[in-house]
Amino acid sequence: MDTTSELIDGRTYVPLRFITESLGGAVKWDGPSSSALLSTDGKTYTPVAQPLQALAGPALGTKIVEGAKQFIGVPYVWGGTTPKGFDCSGLVTYVFNQNHVSVTRTSKQMFQSGQAVSTNALQPGDLVFFNTSGAGVSHVGISLGGTQFISATSSSGVKIDSLNSGYWGARYLGAKRVL
Repeated sequence: MDTTSELIDGRTYVPLRFITESLGGAVKWDGPSSSALLSTDGKTYTPVAQPLQALAGPALGTKIVEGAKQFIGVPYVWGGTTPKGFDCSGLVTYVFNQNHVSVTRTSKQMFQSGQAVSTNALQPGDLVFFNTSGAGVSHVGISLGGTQFISATSSSGVKIDSLNSGYWGARYLGAKRVL
């Protein structure tokens, strides 16, 4: 095997080609469908599942939002990165990782990635950023689309808020699309 296996959430992942070829099969890449075609009997089959790429954009954003909503009420823990307690970027990192999307760890680092999005174009899964400390980016949330977002707040834990609220509206810095 020319690459290492990975342990993610208690599961071991190994390259598909390694498993298939170890069992005497063959792997062919189908560019138009972005799919790996596996064969153990010498025949070629049409892909039957949608490639992971099909979940990019809005569909994946909605899945990320639904994942984040399950943590409503989880307490705020500074530096928290688990369902026992989250800080703002810990929640984002955890939920995105659960959906196999890698993001940087801090809100400041997250703000440096992705593509800027105007407030009226927000989609589920976009990241929204705030200055809560007076020193630049210090808070991040996940847009639900429109003006609502979910984040881990120091006052109430994980909750849904509005960009139009007096508190968040006055501190809003912008949004980024990372999906």
